[in-house]
Amino acid sequence: MVDDPFIPCQHLDSRDLPEGQGFEGWRQVTEPVFEVMPADPEAPFSVSYRAYHLGDILVGVGQFDATHFSRSRHKIRVDGLDHIMLQLYTAGGYKGDL
Repeated sequence: MVDDPFIPCQHLDSRDLPEGQGFEGWRQVTEPVFEVMPADPEAPFSVSYRAYHLGDILVGVGQFDATHFSRSRHKIRVDGLDHIMLQLYTAGGYKGDL
């Protein structure tokens, strides 16, 4: 996939990271929006993810191992984000607190 130079895009692939750093990379990518924890902290973590920033809309495309997401009221107050994020799960599902 070729990125459009006019659409901001963020990409993460755990295969590009040192062994054992997949979840840390995922945490850094998601921390502006969510607080995350791996579902199984002892298991290797794999992720391939691309997020497009379209003004007030974020579109994420990818696959990643099980993750617990949280977006606390405190985080909502301090991060200043007011976006719509679209995620379509074709396998697995979503479990989180928003």
